[in-house]
Amino acid sequence: MKHGPLILRKTLGKRQRVMNKRASLWQAMRILRTFAISDLLAVCELPGEKRMSVTSYCGLLHRAGYLNKLRTHRGQHETMFSLMRNSGPHPPAYIVQRRELFDPNTMLTHSLPRKGKRHVGK
Repeated sequence: MKHGPLILRKTLGKRQRVMNKRASLWQAMRILRTFAISDLLAVCELPGEKRMSVTSYCGLLHRAGYLNKLRTHRGQHETMFSLMRNSGPHPPAYIVQRRELFDPNTMLTHSLPRKGKRHVGK
């Protein structure tokens, strides 16, 4: 295990960057309350190539009932979102193996319906 600590540091570093990005996205959502993906990219100072990652995270939050998609008006090219469940300062985390969203603020886990369907929460 000559290279173990270096590999561990690289892995933890990547995970830490993902969590920092999600924390800044979550904080921006909590402040803005109504937003588009481009708003989050601008406020969080994320490069344009991160658009798919931000879109994916918003999709997870939408499926879990945290975000609501607002109707788009004619001429509006981007989907607008509204924060429906502001549970606290810590961003919800996706658990890939179980297809669940864990909320560290409430200590609750939300199972995610398949894509395209929204969770009808309490």
